[in-house]
Amino acid sequence: MNIKTIFILMTCGVLLLSCQEGSQQVGSSIRVTDRMVDVAPATVEENFQLPSISLDFDAAEVENADTEVHPWTRSPVNKELHARSYSNEYTPACSQMETNTIYTLAPETDGVYCAYFDMPENARADFFVYDQADGRQMDLEVYQDIQGNYEFTQLGASRLSSAEDSVSIYAERGHYYMQMLTVESDGADVHFAVAVNTNVDGYEGNDTPANAYDMPKDMNYIEANLDWSGDVDYYRYTLTHNKDIAFGFSGTDQDAAVYLNAQWYVLETGKSYSLPAKAGDVLYFRVTQKSGIENDPAQYYHLNMVTPIKSFGNFDIDTTETLVGLPYGMSPYIQVHNELNWQARLTDSAGEGVSGATVKFLYSLPILGEDAVVASAITDANGYVKATEIIPDCHGDYDTGEFIKYFVGHRSIWESRYDIGLWMFAIPEANELSSSEPRELAQICREKLIKVLD
Repeated sequence: MNIKTIFILMTCGVLLLSCQEGSQQVGSSIRVTDRMVDVAPATVEENFQLPSISLDFDAAEVENADTEVHPWTRSPVNKELHARSYSNEYTPACSQMETNTIYTLAPETDGVYCAYFDMPENARADFFVYDQADGRQMDLEVYQDIQGNYEFTQLGASRLSSAEDSVSIYAERGHYYMQMLTVESDGADVHFAVAVNTNVDGYEGNDTPANAYDMPKDMNYIEANLDWSGDVDYYRYTLTHNKDIAFGFSGTDQDAAVYLNAQWYVLETGKSYSLPAKAGDVLYFRVTQKSGIENDPAQYYHLNMVTPIKSFGNFDIDTTETLVGLPYGMSPYIQVHNELNWQARLTDSAGEGVSGATVKFLYSLPILGEDAVVASAITDANGYVKATEIIPDCHGDYDTGEFIKYFVGHRSIWESRYDIGLWMFAIPEANELSSSEPRELAQICREKLIKVLD
């Protein structure tokens, strides 16, 4: 869908008026769960056929919880998702114009006119030429210099025999050109402009199912907005193996739906849904402006699509430092000095690794004060997380006294000072499940060689 924009030049500035295309609904009723009765699925776009997946609802219904299983996580919106060449020192190949400004053009017969527009931010942009009439017709072409090397990629064209030609795009920050070609000229003026709206999130342009944003991880927490009342956001999630999945939506001014069994089903805001799915299944999510409510781009919605964490293991703590350590009788302690390495792995219902999940490692030692240190890391594609913590030197509240230990080929008498702390793991996205009760951690502060015995 396009924003159809008309600029009216006034003494005090430019007034921007907008209208939107209507959306068609088709009536249908299908019972999935009690919360999904008498849903009116939306029409699928004619130019793109969504896949019809067959999830087994007889074996496992979609479940609705009274509270969110996975809390909505607010994350920074990234407006620069793609690596495109952009430079403020770029030299335009033709006349530079300003966005959101009306320009007058007196087209000549067989005229070709070029205008350059700098886009320093991601935006929704409408390029248009208007005030055309019989005997006064222009063609419009829009290009981008993606790599900044004057090799131009055409993004769209309009060759209508009407009063207006327009091209609407989602424009990533970069260098854009508008070329206008005279088809007929009666000597009268036409006007052209580029209307730019920078109130876009980092998932645009996902305005059609074909351009849906692909959720890349097992744990997807999306915060986004609708930048105008006719904006529609699509998201896609492809399953690589059989597993349980969960999803939900939260939004005040927006409606959301999921595409299952060749139909759209409305998601109730603030509720969680879960079901088992098969390898190769593709889920689509759609977010639209709520009917009867004026759009506000500042009103963000949250959409999550996650893989529930069913188990966790491979929890381990160690150090690469060479330590004599504590006497053998105290070996149950995890012993470190300045370097503390930790790792863990999270798995789903099929025993596969869960990617993109947060693992928290909590530890406390006297040198660090009374509050526990909370370190966190994100699991990789195989569900693993590894990290290293650096701990300052300690003084040692405990003294081992003299003890005998075999170390680097010798049996010797040692004496050490150490402190005792605690450690544990927590998985926020698994309802703060931990590896166990807190376990003891020994930090070796000083090791003193008393005597080499043999």
